[in-house]
This record gives sequence, structure tokens and C-alpha cells, in this order.
Amino acid sequence: FKYALHFCNYEARQFVPAAAVGVPLYFIKAYHIGNPAVVIPLMLFIPLGVFYGVVYGMGSNLDEASTWMFPAMKNVEFWGIWEHSIGAREHINYKAWLKTLPELIIMIIVCFLDCLLK
Repeated sequence: FKYALHFCNYEARQFVPAAAVGVPLYFIKAYHIGNPAVVIPLMLFIPLGVFYGVVYGMGSNLDEASTWMFPAMKNVEFWGIWEHSIGAREHINYKAWLKTLPELIIMIIVCFLDCLLK
């Protein structure tokens, strides 16, 4: 929750719509209300449709509504983050990675067993 507020720079106009969709979606999923294959897509696409309906219904367009959106980002190749930050070999701590291998193997076994039991 605190990370979400920080990510939105504590601006209510960005956080409140996300909370208005996310909190009901959480409780609908937690209490198994309806078929998740129907409820989750509806809970995600209906607010999106309402947003576009309001923007275009007011005679506006997305360029004029850009103050409600995150800042535009320049177009970069999708592999750029892997080459220059996350995947750069000089930034990988191989000792830490090797220490997590037992947990990785356990999680693979748990996921495998979970798939067998369903």
C-alpha cells in the first residue's frame, strides 16, 4: 500500500481510481464471488471502458487527457533493461544466486505437486 502511494507521488487522482478497482477486486476474489474467469476481466475492462467513455463523451481526446496519465516515455528496445541493468553480468551477485538455488528447487517441486493434485 505504501509503495503504491509512493509510486503515484501521493497524488489522489492516480491512486483513488486504482484503489476503487483494486479493493473490490481483492474482496470479490477473496470471497469467491462469481466465476473468476468472468469477474476478473470485467473488473479490469469495465473501468477502462468508463475512462474512455468519459474522455470521448466530453468531446476530448487522449492527448488532452494526458495530465491524468503517467508521463510519456521515450521508445526504447524492450531488451535494453536486460542489457544495461538487470541482466548486466557485472551487476549479478552470483554468491546470492547460488544460495537461493535450494529454495528454487523446492518451489519447482511444490509447483509440480500442485499441478499434479489439480
